[in-house]
Amino acid sequence: AQNSITHLPETIGNLQNLEKIDAGFNKIQVLPESMKNLKKIQNLNFEENEIHELPNIFQNFNNLENFSLDGNKISEFPLSFSKMKKLRELSLNDNKISILSPIILTQSTLNAITVKKNFVVCLRQTTL
Repeated sequence: AQNSITHLPETIGNLQNLEKIDAGFNKIQVLPESMKNLKKIQNLNFEENEIHELPNIFQNFNNLENFSLDGNKISEFPLSFSKMKKLRELSLNDNKISILSPIILTQSTLNAITVKKNFVVCLRQTTL
């Protein structure tokens, strides 16, 4: 954390036993597609970066419990978020989110979701 990192290498997807990434307070703009291979990941911290858009890679994150994306520039997040079966805490404070998918809100394992300092005006209707 706090290293002025601008990107994560695509080779991060080769670290298949990785359980935690703490890359907060950097200058990361894009998450690599190869992260979809991190099937054992439990904690992701990308707070206070410069992420504008999230790739649709989260369907394999079956062990992810905590995900912090505070202080980025995210306006929407992919529906693959609904596939994270163990997600307990999702923090999306201080972004540019205006539409929140109800699929996120129906996850039975979710204990806390925070969306302070956003522009949420509606919940998006979706079909599974």
